[in-house]
Amino acid sequence: YIRTTDGDTPYVSISIRMLSIDTPEVHYPGNLKPSTQDQNLAMLAGWMQEGKAPLSKGLAEYLRPKLATGTAGTLQERQGETATTVFENLLNEKLTEPNGSKRNVFLRAADQPFDQYGRLLAYMAPCYDYKELASMAYGERATFNLLMVESGWAASFPIYPSIPKHADLVMLWKAAKDAYNNNKGAWADSMMLTGYEYRMCVKLYKVTKRLVEGESPVSYTHLRATRPY
Repeated sequence: YIRTTDGDTPYVSISIRMLSIDTPEVHYPGNLKPSTQDQNLAMLAGWMQEGKAPLSKGLAEYLRPKLATGTAGTLQERQGETATTVFENLLNEKLTEPNGSKRNVFLRAADQPFDQYGRLLAYMAPCYDYKELASMAYGERATFNLLMVESGWAASFPIYPSIPKHADLVMLWKAAKDAYNNNKGAWADSMMLTGYEYRMCVKLYKVTKRLVEGESPVSYTHLRATRPY
């Protein structure tokens, strides 16, 4: 709660989870820094080499070199911090009007508006007036979600049912392909893990550790990498 302007108009502050994108993590698992997972992920790479991790051969071959560096968590953390800075710079650039004043933001919430942490699931863009919109091409009205993918510091990550409409989905796909093909942002480092890959590997380490130690593994549903929360 921030303030009230009259009897039915309170102002509140709310956390937003930007839809259809995923950036490298700064805190995971929980409030831990990703750098604390370096040793665990390197150990997981060894288990993959030995065929002890419960995943396909192709996925193991893709992930193993990234984890075997011994600094996979540190890289995730560093890239997460950079992604935060890039986003803050975009906010400053796009929300500053020519006269120096700050413009508001436009939010479009998902049909299922909140995640399990109470964050608003939304697309976020600068709030342009009608005159500005009339002079802008469709792509110039890009959401911050799309701009982060264009920069290479976010991976595209659309999740049903919160799928962008067709024109926006095409723009998201093209931006993601361009960032990947041209080694933009995080993609410049061949050892990078997307946020969802990193989270999956942290969970996979826990499951594999239990298997190696002869314990019953937790439910494999906990390995789902399609939940960015």
